[in-house]
Amino acid sequence: MEYANTIWNPYFQKDINMLEKIQRSVTRIPRQLRGLTYEDRLSYLNLTTHQQRRMRGNLIELYKIASNKYPSLPDNFLMFNNSNLTRGHPLKLAKQRCNKKPRTNFRVSLANND
Repeated sequence: MEYANTIWNPYFQKDINMLEKIQRSVTRIPRQLRGLTYEDRLSYLNLTTHQQRRMRGNLIELYKIASNKYPSLPDNFLMFNNSNLTRGHPLKLAKQRCNKKPRTNFRVSLANND
């Protein structure tokens, strides 16, 4: 469950809830943590919620794609904002407008604005 979040990133809320439910039940296994709240168990075990780990994994993968760590991907896989109106670094993404659901368009779901 921990290492597959970059490959299988659930889109449907029922799948996300199922993964969180599994993590909640697994954090109750140690006897000394059974009476604590979910947030206290996570802090005791030095864990974050599954949603936060998925977001962190998405950002890491997005950075790797933007900095050309994957040579097999085409150069135009991500579109960058070439406008001079943006401040900061040149790696700002241009958000595509589309009417598709995010699960059908990998680029949009990876660069999600959560």
